[in-house]
Amino acid sequence: MRPGGRWLPIGFQSRAKTHIHGTIEKLDSLILAGHVSDSEVRKVPLDVAISIIDLIQETLVFDEVGYEFDWNSYRAAVEYFSKIAAPPSEAGNVFLLSATDRSITRQREGGRFSNAPDTKQQASIVQAAAQNNPALVLLRQNDEREQGWGGYPFWWPVLFAPAKSRACVFASNVIDEPI
Repeated sequence: MRPGGRWLPIGFQSRAKTHIHGTIEKLDSLILAGHVSDSEVRKVPLDVAISIIDLIQETLVFDEVGYEFDWNSYRAAVEYFSKIAAPPSEAGNVFLLSATDRSITRQREGGRFSNAPDTKQQASIVQAAAQNNPALVLLRQNDEREQGWGGYPFWWPVLFAPAKSRACVFASNVIDEPI
């Protein structure tokens, strides 16, 4: 990840209502607690951000050939930027911007999966706030089957690296043998 860069899952499908209903209710409670507007950034403790990511992981499935997502590396990036890369006085926090009532199609014209659920305005707001700490933009997608989704609302996470960080590579596995 580069300074100010973003990382998000793409090519996924939302799981069925029977599998995620309770989890979405928990996410709504966690994410919308303290939510004032879709353009307000707030700080949350790192453990809350990780809990949100854990819950979101339960709601998304990657069954398309060639698409997968490394949730362990995603969590590692959030932890690294929050604990290690942030100055000691700001360590342990993650900025959060949440927006509801999103209606993005799963696939764009031409068949490519949507990869920009956040708006330029949201990205600008988050990048201005996230100078030393990471930020999560959490977008609540509506339950529209006609948009190509599974028919139940879900949260789509977008991670932004701090603007004052160094470029980093995250992986959940390291190969011990030379290539």
